[in-house]
Amino acid sequence: MSWLEKCKSLLGWGKNRKNAARSARLLALAEKRELETMLRGLLQKYHDQNGPAALLQPDVFVVLDSQGARVQQGRPEAGSYLATVETCKLPSAVSLMAVDLPNIVVPGNVVKFFGTEAASALAAEINRTAAPPPADPGS
Repeated sequence: MSWLEKCKSLLGWGKNRKNAARSARLLALAEKRELETMLRGLLQKYHDQNGPAALLQPDVFVVLDSQGARVQQGRPEAGSYLATVETCKLPSAVSLMAVDLPNIVVPGNVVKFFGTEAASALAAEINRTAAPPPADPGS
């Protein structure tokens, strides 16, 4: 099962959304690796097309929705996605921006770390969303 199919089933997109989300398994390592590979390519393409500082700009998001993954400018509409992360909040971006230099950019060889970190952040969001609700201590 591809990462997208797994995400859709985890979040119950389709029939029995409520029951699917409650009985969901977390994303497995294989799906996370597939997602990471795809995100590395998307982020590299965005970096190449928009310049080496583009991934450090606010309002640039990696978005997973029912159609797949994309990098977009502007916050996605609430409820329209499975998971999202702002690229300037990824650990590599935060580290780069912590250096007090003018014209900070993302070197081409660092984009792969953005892909790894984005995949981890998105998988964590999906896993939190798909996790069954905590047991009621009174039951």
